[in-house]
Amino acid sequence: MTIDEAAAQYRQAYASKTNAELLHEKIRFNQLSPQYIAATQLLEERRLQAEQKREADEEIRHKAIADKLDELKKPHWTVKPIFWISVVSAIAAILAAYFSYRSIPVTPPTPHREASQP
Repeated sequence: MTIDEAAAQYRQAYASKTNAELLHEKIRFNQLSPQYIAATQLLEERRLQAEQKREADEEIRHKAIADKLDELKKPHWTVKPIFWISVVSAIAAILAAYFSYRSIPVTPPTPHREASQP
């Protein structure tokens, strides 16, 4: 049996061990032993998986921050000029209606007379 085949068998046996146990196995054996090789390979795979997960999480966080920054770049509706133009236009329309209503002369009602009375 070659070292690679033995390392593959130990990898299967070590798959359920924690990182601390794998480090302990790594320390116990020589660098050329299949146990050391299997423990080193498993630790490296786990490190790469953790790094990929961390990078994916970081990318998600960056995207969320970028979305929030884009949202903050959009001005609030009360800051937009069209809002203030609408407010001034509405006030001007109300004032114009008020003053035009006040300028209409109101004549008191006259008593109704019949045509037959002179």
